Amino acid sequence: MGRLGYGFGHGARGPVTARPAALWRLGTIRAGESAYGIGNVSTSNSARTSGRIKDMLSNAHMTALRYADAAFIIGSDQSETAVSPQLIQRALEIGPAVGRVTWSGSDIGAIPGGGLIWSDDVLPGALGLSEFPPGATVWHRSMKDNLVGDTRANFPMTGPGTPEGEDQRGTSTSIDRLMQTGVLPADGGARAQIDGAPGVLIGLATDHGPTVLVGGDSRFYGVSGDAGPGTGTAGGPPRMALEQAGIPHAMQARSGSKIQDFVASGFARPALRIGIIAYVSDILCNWSVNDMSSGRTASQILADIAAFVARAKHYFGRSVECVTDRLSPQ
Repeated sequence: MGRLGYGFGHGARGPVTARPAALWRLGTIRAGESAYGIGNVSTSNSARTSGRIKDMLSNAHMTALRYADAAFIIGSDQSETAVSPQLIQRALEIGPAVGRVTWSGSDIGAIPGGGLIWSDDVLPGALGLSEFPPGATVWHRSMKDNLVGDTRANFPMTGPGTPEGEDQRGTSTSIDRLMQTGVLPADGGARAQIDGAPGVLIGLATDHGPTVLVGGDSRFYGVSGDAGPGTGTAGGPPRMALEQAGIPHAMQARSGSKIQDFVASGFARPALRIGIIAYVSDILCNWSVNDMSSGRTASQILADIAAFVARAKHYFGRSVECVTDRLSPQ
C-alpha cells in the first residue's frame, strides 16, 4: 500500500503517465491562521476593524480558492468554546488586483457562534486573472464589525517576523477599505493583532506538493499561546521551518494540549477542526509531554496515537504511514 499522497522528500505515487484528479489542499504557505484558539474582547474604539495580512500562494496551479472562518476559541483541553457570532467581509489582493469573497452569493459571511463556515469558491476571474500565479504574494483583506464586549476570534499577533500586515480600527462602521489595494492608512488605532485572519484557505489543483497539518502542544505552537511565527522562540520550530521551506501548513498545536484530550469521546472536542486532515498530505505533531506529565503511560499514549492515525485514514480515504518516536514503558 502506498504512502499518503505527498511527503517530505518524495513525490506523488502512481504511474508516471497517470493524471491525478483535482484535489482540495491547503492553498497558501500559512493556509490561514488556523490555530483557532485566539480570542479577545472588543472595545468601544473598535466598532469596525480592517485587516490586511501577507501570505504566499503554494506552487500548485490552482483553479479555485476557498476560505474557512470560525467563531470559537480553543482551551488547553481542546474544547471548542463558542464566542459571539461574527460578521466578516473578505477580499483577496494580488498585485494591483483585488477580488471579493462571498458566502452563498452574499458579501457578508455570518459565522454562527461556535461554528465554522466555508466561503464560495474564489476564481481567478474575480481578480481579472486567467489563473492564480503559483507562489505569488497575496494579501488577505478583511473587515469585521464588532459589538462592544464581544469576544472576537482568530487573529494573530503582528510584529517583526510575525504575520506582516496592518490592522486598522475605529469607532465608526462607515469607513470601507475592503476593496482597496495597498497598505491600510494609519488613521485609526493600531493593535498588536490583526483581526479577521482566515481560519483555513484551501485550493483546488492537480499538482499539489506537500501540505502539512501541525498538531501538538506549546513546543510546536511556540512559546506564548497567542504569539505568531518567527519571533525567536515564538511560533514553534515546525512553523518557522515550513515557512522557510515554502510548504503550506495549518497550525492546530495549542499550549497545554494533550493527545488524550484530542481523541477522547470519538474526537468530540476537535469536532470542527478535525476535518482539516482532508486537506493535507502530511501530519506533524509532538503530543506526549503533557500527557506524560498528567500520568499517562507510554502504552496509553501509543494507543491514542493509533486512534489518531485511524481517524486520519478515515479522512484521507487512503493508506497512511505514521512515524513516531518509540515510547517504551519504564
